[in-house]
Order: sequence, then C-alpha cells, then structure tokens
Amino acid sequence: MRCYGSTSQEPSLYEVMDSKTLKKFTLFPELPFEIRLVIWQITIRFPYNPTVQLQPIHDNSGAIVFRDLICQTRTPIVLRINRESRTEALKYFTLTLGNTTYLNKATGTVFFDGNELGDLTHFVASVPYHELQTIKNLALHLCEWTWADETFKEAMWQFSNIRRLVMMLSRSDDNYYLRREAMMLIRKELKQPPENRGGWKVPSICLVQSNLVEEFLKLNSFA
Repeated sequence: MRCYGSTSQEPSLYEVMDSKTLKKFTLFPELPFEIRLVIWQITIRFPYNPTVQLQPIHDNSGAIVFRDLICQTRTPIVLRINRESRTEALKYFTLTLGNTTYLNKATGTVFFDGNELGDLTHFVASVPYHELQTIKNLALHLCEWTWADETFKEAMWQFSNIRRLVMMLSRSDDNYYLRREAMMLIRKELKQPPENRGGWKVPSICLVQSNLVEEFLKLNSFA
C-alpha cells in the first residue's frame, strides 16, 4: 500500500470546511473590491417591485381628513447590508413617491394596492408630478377602472413615461376582460383626445386572471 504524506499531518482548511456545515461566510470583506462589486451588481438586479397604499387618516368624528401614502414593501436588501452595498445600490435606486419608496426606475414596477374605486386619483394627487414621471411600470387592481368616470383616465395620463400597465382582475371581471375585444377597448379608452396633444402614449397592457393574481404577486417579477 502506498501512502502519500504523513498520516499525522494536520488537516487542511478545505478538509475542515468540508467536515462542517458552513453557516456564515466571514471572509467577504477580504475579497477583492472588483469581486464584491460584481456581487453587489447581481444583488441590485434582484426583482424589487414596491407595493404602495393610501392609508386614510380620520379626525375625531371618523371623517377622512387626508390619505397618507405608505410603502408596504421592505427596503431592498442591497440597501441594508453595509455602506459599500448601499453606495452602489443608490446609483440605481431613487427614494421617491413622497420619500416613501425606493424604486429602480429602469426595472421596478410600482404596485398601487388601492382599496376603493377612485383611490388612484388620490394617489396621483398625493405625489409630485415629477415623481409620477419616474414610474415606467405600474400595476393596479382592475376595480380602479370605470367606464362612467373620466377621473381614472385623467389620473393615468399623469404617468407620462409609463411603458407597461398590469391590471389584475377580480372573479367578476374574468368573463369579459379576458376577451380580445375588452383589451382593444381599454387601449382605445386610454388614448388622450387630440386636443390634449400630450406626450402620453398608451402603454403595453397585461391582464392577470383572478385565480392567478396571488401567484403573480408572489413571483415579485412584474416585468
């Protein structure tokens, strides 16, 4: 039998690591900056689509005095690791929507989780116009839509740089809105009248069937 080396030799670092479950990587700060930067860049690309809501504030009589915009999604993890990761992340993420929400303007989708018909109008009124322009991808419940009221269209036209609109259906919407004719009607209704001559263009529209909404939101990847 051949033996290579002494049997009494101390085990190598790799042998020790193989014999134990690695629970924490403590050498990350010692990696070259170029490698750490690549890791931060990968982390920045993780899907981050903030959910925002309007929280009604009541007076003593129970009447709503104003609606406060809140972000229900935790700040992106890359902004919370350390100073270095945060510095890199802030090259892509902007604090917007009344200083409530971090958004990667190139890839992020804002999901406005409205509770009542007409909430979108209140949302638009609570955010500076130049911040609405930073939203390129927007997701809504279809209940925000109403054919009888022009306020929805007026609110949508404030998102002058929107490229993609996701509309999530309720069960009562499925039978009609999943038809091609309904999609064409929505696109037609969203067009600005010629007299407005604004720069707003009808975005790409995605309809999500009611039984797929929960799964769709869990994927956290709208675009």
